[in-house]
Amino acid sequence: MGKKGKKRQWYLDAALVAIILVLIVLIVLALKPPAEDPVSGQATEEPLGGYTESTPQTLALEEQDEKEADPALDFEREALSGEMVSLSDYRGKPVLINFWATWCPPCVQEMPVIQAAANQYEDELVVLAVNGGESVEQIGAFAEAFGYTLTFLLDPETSLANLYGVRGFPTTFFIDAEGLVQGTYIGMMDENIIAYYLEKIGVSE
Repeated sequence: MGKKGKKRQWYLDAALVAIILVLIVLIVLALKPPAEDPVSGQATEEPLGGYTESTPQTLALEEQDEKEADPALDFEREALSGEMVSLSDYRGKPVLINFWATWCPPCVQEMPVIQAAANQYEDELVVLAVNGGESVEQIGAFAEAFGYTLTFLLDPETSLANLYGVRGFPTTFFIDAEGLVQGTYIGMMDENIIAYYLEKIGVSE
């Protein structure tokens, strides 16, 4: 092989090595765990987004049936009315917690279904609508415009959403009278979906 051939082969080998190094870097970045907060040591949260037209579930129904229920984490938040509300205030009653925002189309579309369930089971079911990142004025204007009477809770820094591991809106948790999370649904619910999960926490016709 002449000098030109050797030089060309050297360039090809160098290019191949560079490509391999780039692939290794990409794989390492893909497998890298979430960054930790230097103060708390906890993984930092990505900004919450909204689901668009999809209605994904956290788990298949069969998987949820097999999953052992975990206790719901207690919290205290200010309601739209100004009063402080704790989850533990409602121990002994089934609770539906919906994480939402006015800018999220699926949240807005499913809100009538949630309000209808709250009306239908007003003596049996507690519904807490946790708004992420918006002001009292925005939430109040939305509730008034559509006549919603749910218990709206404020989560301006989305800290409660982060506590519950919410990755996007809407996300709904179904908690039974013992304070155990019996189901989680990610995405927009319809009447059949909400009825299925309400039955899992002891609320049905």
